[in-house]
Amino acid sequence: MSDRTVTIEINQQQEQMLDRLVAEGELGETHGEVVRSGFARFCEKHPELFEGGVGGEGARDE
Repeated sequence: MSDRTVTIEINQQQEQMLDRLVAEGELGETHGEVVRSGFARFCEKHPELFEGGVGGEGARDE
């Protein structure tokens, strides 16, 4: 896993959604953990978007 930081901007409605997901606790304990978990799930369900699959040979690292 990379040590890089990504900054995203969210609106108030998105923040409320993240708050609910954090409260549920299934995807993470912070907004960042929830976003990362959701993105990882998306990537797992769409390996065709990555040349070698998620994290595989040929995967893009920008």
